[in-house]
Amino acid sequence: MFKRMTTKKKLKVLFVVDANKDTGIYVFANSLAKVLRRKGVDVKIDERGKYDLIHIQNPLPISYLRVKKRHPFTPIVCTTNMTHSELVGIIPKAMTPIAENYLYLFYLACKKIICSSPKIMNELSKLPVISKRRIYLPNGVCLEDLHKDKTDGEKFRKKYKIPEDKKVVLSVATLQKRKGIFDFVKASKKLKNYTFVWVGGIAQLPTVHGKNELKKLMKEKHDNLVFTGFLKRKELGNAYASADVFLFPTYAETFGLVAVEAAHFGLPVIIRDLPEFKMFKFGIKFRNQKSMERKIKKVLENKEKWKKYSEKSLKEADTFSIDSYADEMKEIYEKVI
Repeated sequence: MFKRMTTKKKLKVLFVVDANKDTGIYVFANSLAKVLRRKGVDVKIDERGKYDLIHIQNPLPISYLRVKKRHPFTPIVCTTNMTHSELVGIIPKAMTPIAENYLYLFYLACKKIICSSPKIMNELSKLPVISKRRIYLPNGVCLEDLHKDKTDGEKFRKKYKIPEDKKVVLSVATLQKRKGIFDFVKASKKLKNYTFVWVGGIAQLPTVHGKNELKKLMKEKHDNLVFTGFLKRKELGNAYASADVFLFPTYAETFGLVAVEAAHFGLPVIIRDLPEFKMFKFGIKFRNQKSMERKIKKVLENKEKWKKYSEKSLKEADTFSIDSYADEMKEIYEKVI
């Protein structure tokens, strides 16, 4: 008697992102989806259909309500990208208690809560019931599509009229006050020998704090400051290739994917001294404006220091592998199902 051959059913997962395709959150979700598909998980992003599990990457109220309406009995996991510190600057202060209550109810609906940094793990540890559902898993970063080519950097400089002999200080983030944009502009005015480049546009949220101020800032004429707006993935790689140092002046972050990308290009990475950045051993930490400006100058004017931090960046960037991250994520999905 022959036994019937059975094949294991492929796990079907829906990623709920609801974000602009040029934003970090979508880029990460799309990269993770590609790797998971190679590992046998059928992943779709923001599409209708029947699924075994929903992974919410961006816990917006409208996204969650839509999921509950279309998939009322499907288990949900989430990657946290919203905590109290993340709400600052995105919504008015008066709405913060309402938003925090919503987040608590949202997390209650999730079987597992993926925390990308120790800070988020700590914040959620204070919430009853929710604390038991946390899983610490630092984000993996997909670096396959960010090709390192010096000529690409030259093309970028030419496009934005940056002189070949000018050293470039690069930052990549949506334009929001909490991302440190005004500190970045102050530094550009103080350190006029360098060209400062900010990649990213104004976040498309109606509640973003100081939107008119940001629009005005982008329209002003700056001798050594360039705003590129959002860039496609290939041109973002060109921006990294054009730079001499990466500056990340953000006041709050869930992970800091762009810091790892910059490190992949061998850029010295200057970052604010935040609890969530403890995992970045390659980071050159600063605590205030003067410290930030001093460290930019020290790294750019000292070839030995630049080489030391460049080598450190290259060595550490490879530890944030999206491949091993996807393996762990697949294991979480299978346990939930």
